[in-house]
Amino acid sequence: MDQHHLNGNEDNRNPNVSSLSSHPQQSQILTEMHHEYNESRAIEAQNVERQLTKVAHMMTQLADLVEAQRHTIIHININTDESIAHVEGAIEQLQKYLAHLSGNRWLMIKVFAILIFIAIIFFVFIA
Repeated sequence: MDQHHLNGNEDNRNPNVSSLSSHPQQSQILTEMHHEYNESRAIEAQNVERQLTKVAHMMTQLADLVEAQRHTIIHININTDESIAHVEGAIEQLQKYLAHLSGNRWLMIKVFAILIFIAIIFFVFIA
């Protein structure tokens, strides 16, 4: 075994010596992995930012649609109020016409009563 110490064969078997020689490689691999991870995170962040921009645009469009619907509803409400006013006016006019017809009905009944009375007198006395 003393010859192994003298030949330096023990250095190859010593784990501390082999880890020191591979340490720069591991550090480089870790740096590359860390760099790849950072790049993937940056790409994901850009994707998230794009998606948030799309969502913000959709929300703006939705707000515009809601505003347009609000104006439409206001116009419908105004038109409904005008329609109600017109229907109420029509009902009043129909009631006036009905009252007028009822007044004319009595007049027509009186006229027909007089005509029938004249016809009876004509047939009784002249015929």
